[in-house]
Amino acid sequence: MGVRLLRSKATPLDLRADPVCQVDLWRIYRRGFLTNVLNPKVALFFLAFVPQFIATGTDNKALAFLLLGVIFNLNSLPINFGYAWLAAWAARRVHTVQRAMHWLDHAAGVLFLGFGLRLALSDNPTR
Repeated sequence: MGVRLLRSKATPLDLRADPVCQVDLWRIYRRGFLTNVLNPKVALFFLAFVPQFIATGTDNKALAFLLLGVIFNLNSLPINFGYAWLAAWAARRVHTVQRAMHWLDHAAGVLFLGFGLRLALSDNPTR
């Protein structure tokens, strides 16, 4: 195992390596939007949670429900933008992490070889 780790090559996972593969951002957005709209858990959450904040004497309950949904979405935008920024930041650092993992594999290989040699050259403790 130690020799296999020492001989291992770095496996590049560069998402931008294939220039032929173009990313259609509009398609990704549509798929994410449809996933959230068609998700029954989201609808059940809003149907169970939001009406608790609508007063019983409100004249137009449907308008209040929509307004609360819009406020919820506006409040969640900064969080979602933060997640998008964090994912983009992590994607830019994939190459650095892969190089570090390559050297950690080599270090583990050296340790395994050292432990194996020490075990092979040690005295038998049962005698």
